[in-house]
Amino acid sequence: MKSDQPGTGWQPDGYKHSGFDIKVAEELGRDLKFTETFSNVPSTDRVTALTRNDANHVDLVIASFSINQNRAKDIWFAGPYAETRQGFLVRKDGPRIKSTDDLRGKRVCAWDGTVSIEELTRRTPDVHAYATPYAKQCVDDLISRRADAISTDQLILYGFADHYRELEVVPDVVIGTANYWGVGIAKKDRLDHSNKQDCLRVLGALKRYVGTSAWELDLKTELPLVEKDPDWQTRYRPSTANMDRLSCTDHVED
Repeated sequence: MKSDQPGTGWQPDGYKHSGFDIKVAEELGRDLKFTETFSNVPSTDRVTALTRNDANHVDLVIASFSINQNRAKDIWFAGPYAETRQGFLVRKDGPRIKSTDDLRGKRVCAWDGTVSIEELTRRTPDVHAYATPYAKQCVDDLISRRADAISTDQLILYGFADHYRELEVVPDVVIGTANYWGVGIAKKDRLDHSNKQDCLRVLGALKRYVGTSAWELDLKTELPLVEKDPDWQTRYRPSTANMDRLSCTDHVED
């Protein structure tokens, strides 16, 4: 799990985890009859945590983990359990941002190990994009005016905006295509047996969850600012077709 993203994966006191990703993990535990034990993982180590064979190996990664072809070469994904576009977080007292043109010449922060910095560099060449090791450093830079904006998945940004009330998500300014959050699973277990059947079991549980009102309740409880989007129930809910297309496969269309 992530530990530095309020609303998605958060552990501020070093003890209790909270966030939408935590709700997803707990729902999988109930459906598939396992007891989850949470371990924190930074963005840069999510694939490694699944594929390593030492004591730091984990069985599932549920950490705002976007499904893409590069990652699907090394691990299985089940999902998505949410989809979101990449947006921007700014200070409420900062310059008004109404389009990406308003970000020209501005310093925009993202963090390592995510697709956000790649998309930012590719889609907004007039922006001064830079990366930090951790999300918290981007937030500190934005609050202290060393950065003009943060760019990553809008669902993540809504969590930060709810926690830091001096910040806000820029409405209706997004870049790139949808990012699909999936559950990461190693392709083989420690005995070199395929984990594909486990991937399919996780997919089945996610389908049952995403299709219920429990999914909506968990999303708006953990990320209450999503309700500012009038069509949030459909905007962030993945379709069954995308879940079938993107799950438990070596070939993912980004």
